[in-house]
Amino acid sequence: MRDLLQKLVNTLKERNLTIATAESVTGGLVAKSITDVPGSSKVFLGGIIAYSPNAKVNILKIDETLIKKLGTVDPLIAEIMARNVKGIFGADVGVSTTGIAGPDSIEGKQVGLCYVGIVIKDENFVFENKFEGDRAIIREYITEFLINKLIEILQGG
Repeated sequence: MRDLLQKLVNTLKERNLTIATAESVTGGLVAKSITDVPGSSKVFLGGIIAYSPNAKVNILKIDETLIKKLGTVDPLIAEIMARNVKGIFGADVGVSTTGIAGPDSIEGKQVGLCYVGIVIKDENFVFENKFEGDRAIIREYITEFLINKLIEILQGG
């Protein structure tokens, strides 16, 4: 994954773009992975770990009634998380993760379900996936999935 992360940082640098992260299910793993790359400080502005519904409401400014209606694991919530973190940090790119790493299902949704939000300038993307494994594996898979999707979008794929 090191090469993949280097590719992401290089791509962001080449395009003169900055990035911010809003993470729930990954608990900061996306931000950690990006900042493990030397030179990432030129593109990474910051991240928010909004693990609880209250953090999503109070820090990421997601409407509480929307969370009560949809739950926290939802494609629209992922999109709003990415859009709002982008605005909070003044970044060109905002990314988000929300999902269920287990061991128990929540909100009637199964372990392994995740949504990844990516907002680049004014373009919004949301991806759904389902992963299997223990908590650590699911979180790693979600992180790698997000990084791959972001590179694909940035490179016009």
